[in-house]
Amino acid sequence: MTEKNETQVTNVAVKTTTRKKVAPKKKDYSKTMKQETFTAESGNEYLFTYPGTFYVQQNVKDASNVNGYENKALLHQALMKFILEGDYDYRFFDKQIKDADKTSSVKAKDHDGSIVNYDFKFPGLERLENMVEDSKMYNGGIAMSEYNKQVMQHVLISPKIKFDYWDHHDGYATTMQEADVFLGTVSSESDFNEVMAAAEDFVKRMFR
Repeated sequence: MTEKNETQVTNVAVKTTTRKKVAPKKKDYSKTMKQETFTAESGNEYLFTYPGTFYVQQNVKDASNVNGYENKALLHQALMKFILEGDYDYRFFDKQIKDADKTSSVKAKDHDGSIVNYDFKFPGLERLENMVEDSKMYNGGIAMSEYNKQVMQHVLISPKIKFDYWDHHDGYATTMQEADVFLGTVSSESDFNEVMAAAEDFVKRMFR
């Protein structure tokens, strides 16, 4: 090999070993139309879709904000409409609750020693959520006077009474407490609370 050829080979080797590697092109990062499937304890599957940040800000977060705080009833309506894929509404989840579980009663002792029977009927998930939201104070707590007034109006079906009834009868605390337990127990028998909590978590993770 001549001296010229040796120089050419050396130069080629240098060029080969010092050639810069091209950095791989980064893939576009997009959460738009991100989807997740959530499986409830019942075994039912629910598909969540993230339709975009501005869309979620406008139609879910802003739409559920009332007077500076998050209204859960409005939030859940927005989640069912814009995040949860499929034809879901309060009635869908109400149907998951057995009719036999939608009624109950409690017996309370009155001032004269007589036992009074108070009958309850579940008002539906939408009504229950609105009862809670309508009873909220500015600090987020529940005004029990308003909440119990709505319990007597929408849950206690017999006897039909108002607050002034309790001025002449005992059993107020027992009846209201049992009504609240009844509402919480029945509402938990559908997938609703579980699915709404999962949908909220999905949005928070996508929205960060």
